[in-house]
Amino acid sequence: MNFIALVISLLLERLLGEHTHLRDPKWFHGYRGWLAGVIGHQPFWNGPVGVLLLVALPTAVVGIIYHLLGGALLSLFALLFSIGVVLFSLGPRDLDAEATSYIEAVEAGDDERATGIAKDIAGEPMLAQSGRRDRQVAEAVLVQFNERVFAVLLWFVVLGPMGAILYRLTALARQHGSIEDEEEFVSAATRLQGILDWVPARLIALGFALAGSFEDAVTDWKAYYNRKAEHFWQINADIIVATGRGALCFGEGEDTDDTHGPARVRSALALVLRTLILWVVLYGLVTIAGFAF
Repeated sequence: MNFIALVISLLLERLLGEHTHLRDPKWFHGYRGWLAGVIGHQPFWNGPVGVLLLVALPTAVVGIIYHLLGGALLSLFALLFSIGVVLFSLGPRDLDAEATSYIEAVEAGDDERATGIAKDIAGEPMLAQSGRRDRQVAEAVLVQFNERVFAVLLWFVVLGPMGAILYRLTALARQHGSIEDEEEFVSAATRLQGILDWVPARLIALGFALAGSFEDAVTDWKAYYNRKAEHFWQINADIIVATGRGALCFGEGEDTDDTHGPARVRSALALVLRTLILWVVLYGLVTIAGFAF
């Protein structure tokens, strides 16, 4: 049933288009503020225990509801509930729509709008030169594919609706949980998301290699490990970028080349789509094989 829910969720995500108002993080701010008011004075709040409590309570509620809907007579409701949770957990913004808007802005010569969209995608200041900005956006698309889509789907496959909401809550805790005197809280949320990203990042890297230039992707992946030695939860995004760059044959020395324009972003979008289709098809084959045997 998880495979059916996953496919329907992806189709609905594509058909419904932009519906970010349904994923507005205001509810998370309210929930976090309430929980902080209840136990925020405890010394364990500003750290891993506080993060675990923050994400565990809604995850447990989702798990209980799904379990109650797990009976044979309620299987349709369980399916609909799973689809709703996945749709809620994806995003929150449509990566394809944002990247397409960026391409349209660049091609229309609207540099101010293109820079604004680029910042929304990458979540960091953009370089002034258009060639470097295009490259940054293309690499950000590769990384955001994991956070907005793939990791949610993978944890849904592993843990059902609980997995999807667990990942989204962790990402929200990292992105929106920061207040001045809770640096340890945000650091703990970052580590937890890094742990949850470890397997998805490497499956994406493998998918990039299979869906793009395999030899270049694997070469860049190995080269990255040879020159980096950070903690394993800190290198997920860099692995995705390194293998994606190789799969797309983006040489590291092309940072100042602006002849490609937004073609880099189009290539990145195409790569993540091929990778998503690849893993969904493989999951479908494994599901069918499970039923057959």
